[in-house]
Amino acid sequence: MTTQLSAPDAAIMQRLVDPRRCGWTEQAAQAVLKLSLSAEDQLRASDLADKANEGSLTAADQAELESYLRVGTLVDLMQSKARLFLRDIQSAA
Repeated sequence: MTTQLSAPDAAIMQRLVDPRRCGWTEQAAQAVLKLSLSAEDQLRASDLADKANEGSLTAADQAELESYLRVGTLVDLMQSKARLFLRDIQSAA
């Protein structure tokens, strides 16, 4: 199961969400830190992970789980960039 971005995908995303290039504001960075899955999506992802551990995923379930994992990776990347941005503006103040 592929759960991580490929190296080229990760490099593109790193550039895409670069706060210096995008002109992030403190408010935008704080909003990114608040991004999270809905309770329903969290439950679905957990159910899919349980099925994966049991070895009972269908092909459709596996594709859905991989989508959750990719989205999670993207959100993690964006939140990391947001934390760095906030740290940098606090250091500059």
